Amino acid sequence: ALLQRVTDIVETLVKVQDPIDTFDSGGVFTFIGPTGVGKTTTVAKVAARCVLRFGRNQVALLTTDTYRIGAQEQLKVFAKILGLPVVSVRDSDDLAAKLKEASKRKVVLVDTAGVGQRDTLMLDQAQMLSKGSGNAHRILVMSATTDLRTQEDVIVLHNRADSKAHIKSVIITKTDEAALIGPIVDCLIRHEMPLLFISNGQRVPEDLNTPNTQYLAYRAMHPRASQESALQDNQIPAVLADNLTQWSKTQR
Repeated sequence: ALLQRVTDIVETLVKVQDPIDTFDSGGVFTFIGPTGVGKTTTVAKVAARCVLRFGRNQVALLTTDTYRIGAQEQLKVFAKILGLPVVSVRDSDDLAAKLKEASKRKVVLVDTAGVGQRDTLMLDQAQMLSKGSGNAHRILVMSATTDLRTQEDVIVLHNRADSKAHIKSVIITKTDEAALIGPIVDCLIRHEMPLLFISNGQRVPEDLNTPNTQYLAYRAMHPRASQESALQDNQIPAVLADNLTQWSKTQR
């Protein structure tokens, strides 16, 4: 009964976006967020879904991550499997030029450097994205393992860094590693941040799921592998919708 009440609250207050509708609309999607949240892996998972749906000729991959050693190589490994080139970007002018070149693609995914929310580089990167990609769809990638105060900091400072281009969507990662996801669910509710995906593992492209209010409520209340609820770990895959089949309905 308690789980159902919490589920009802989550269903009412958490804004959930339909990922297929979001990407079917096309455009430029920039992925931003702190270091260590699994952003590049998340971009690869999203890219795989877009290739399934639209075909590789309709998807472009860009990266602005020139700070982290091996960052571009990591994305290139995933991209090679998908049959996609990775285009590196130096600055805002270069970003604008590369986006113009990719404008015939239905979906353009831009991976960015993971930057601490209090790092001065975050402001530089926000300004580069704002100048180079205009009204792109900003997606904030956040880890469920991060404490509430830091999550608050991340949202507030990212929005403040670029007041003209607020965050349009959130992807929560590492729900499989978090003891509880209540803090990040609370954060989403208070800041009215739309939730696009939940990532619950390292596998590409499998471990990326459409948000489900029953799962969010359950994991907000119970640690992973808890025996306190009728919903057990072996049932969670059924609750987290396996949406790869839907994505594979390629749109031409």
